Amino acid sequence: MPRPAGRSCYARWSWNASPGRTRTPSPRCCAHHSGRRRTTEVDLLEGKSALVIGAGSGIGRAVARAYDREGARVAVMDIDRDKCGALRTELPDCAVSPGDATSMEQTVAAVNLAKETFGALDVL
Repeated sequence: MPRPAGRSCYARWSWNASPGRTRTPSPRCCAHHSGRRRTTEVDLLEGKSALVIGAGSGIGRAVARAYDREGARVAVMDIDRDKCGALRTELPDCAVSPGDATSMEQTVAAVNLAKETFGALDVL
């Protein structure tokens, strides 16, 4: 969540009196530090297409899910075919290209699959 405009919430940080402790924001300094999150749907990537390499697990999988949630058409590539299949069941509209990202031929094939499937590739 972006910081609020105007005066920075960091200017209102309180200092703990005990030695060795770090600064902590005051409980109501701003929406950024109060734990409130955005509740509106934005669809930041509506109409865009994306290729996520390494989407089988970890950060790549989270990115593929986030892109799908934000409205992008997603193509995924991962070396593990089973993980690609699992992601395909989770995101049924995604294009799957199992392959090794260190192989130029397989990476080009994934890019071409995304371009053929979606007509263009906006995010890599």
